[in-house]
Amino acid sequence: MAQVTVRDVADALSQMYPPALAQDWDVNGLNVGSLESKINKVLFTVDVTKAVIEQARQEKANLIISHHPLMLHPVSLVSEETQKGELISMLIKSEIALFNAHTNADVAPGGVNDCLAEVLGLTKVANFNEQGLGRIGELVTPVGLEIFARELKKKLPTNNAAVLVSGELDKKIHKVAICAGAGDSLLAEVRSLNVDLYLTADLRHHPAQDNKELKGPALISVSHWASEWPWLKKCANELDLKLKQQGLSVETVISEINTDPWDLTL
Repeated sequence: MAQVTVRDVADALSQMYPPALAQDWDVNGLNVGSLESKINKVLFTVDVTKAVIEQARQEKANLIISHHPLMLHPVSLVSEETQKGELISMLIKSEIALFNAHTNADVAPGGVNDCLAEVLGLTKVANFNEQGLGRIGELVTPVGLEIFARELKKKLPTNNAAVLVSGELDKKIHKVAICAGAGDSLLAEVRSLNVDLYLTADLRHHPAQDNKELKGPALISVSHWASEWPWLKKCANELDLKLKQQGLSVETVISEINTDPWDLTL
């Protein structure tokens, strides 16, 4: 069996999450390394950190697939004295390639948002905006807001960020809008959907306060990392299927390192 190259994986991921679906401001694709490099193990992660690169080294994985790009904003220096430069140097010295799929994976069918909807048990799932960055769906059985929030915390990967809830705690939740990752930019649009709840991450004070004054839907804000992590396993499984269709195979591992930045909730 031929050995898999970074190009093989990149081509498969481009079929799964077409680059054309990405937002104009976004960065996707090969961050570090060569498309011609041969690989034998792939590590999947939401974020690229020192700990994740060290895990890749220990696992002998020579390709990391991340959701977030390492360099979303332009970098002028890659000296090892800089934070990004140190990570890039670690990858190059370890001969580990880095590829990411960000908003194209958010938008694509079977991507980040659909995986979050599956975790929540939503049915009748559909896009709710033209860009495809959010989903709307229904719970089979309506449930109170507080109960929903407590069950949600159990369903998402363990992390130290608080689950923030805004709304009447006994309100019955049936129709739900979601946006994995930071989604308060969609809040005004969500208010036009006649949903009971909007679930996203990183909700800021003022948009949440305005929503309450405007009598918008209940809100739940969760860990950014936790809302996107469920996609990793789906991505690994789909990649495995795509490669096997070509007579190719590569070992995969899902990083369980919690890259959420918060270490304690008081």
